[in-house]
Amino acid sequence: MIVIIYRIMEENNPIWDKVKEKIFNQVDLGTFDFENITLNAPLGDHWWKTINENGETCGFAWGDYTSNGFEISLVVGEEYRRDGLGSQIIEELEHIVKCQGVYNMVAIIQSTNPNAVKMIDWLYSKGYKLIFTNTLKTKEFATNLAKRQMVDLELVKELS
Repeated sequence: MIVIIYRIMEENNPIWDKVKEKIFNQVDLGTFDFENITLNAPLGDHWWKTINENGETCGFAWGDYTSNGFEISLVVGEEYRRDGLGSQIIEELEHIVKCQGVYNMVAIIQSTNPNAVKMIDWLYSKGYKLIFTNTLKTKEFATNLAKRQMVDLELVKELS
């Protein structure tokens, strides 16, 4: 088994660049809201990039502090999927924000995301749960709601 070492680094003054554009072009339309952004446009929020031992950028994560906790999104390049990189990114960011005194991570799945059901499965496996109308809901409820593509879903994980 080959072990790949990844490093997650926060970006200072992040901008939309060709590397981000390349990786984001590998996901289905509707997954994120970056379709109309121009090169070199400044990006808000906090951004991290993940690089491998060869210095290649493998993915990105971004998020910001909200009243509900730290809201996060992430993307992994096609050739690096299914190797645990997404899990490594989310675990590292959970550690970072917990050290800053934040105890809730929030993942938003857009109603237009064609892979919403897969994301729900993955996030539930990481301990995230759907909060809908101020009530904790089951994975089955979240999946049925995602299939209807009616509303964005907010999954929350309490960091302990």
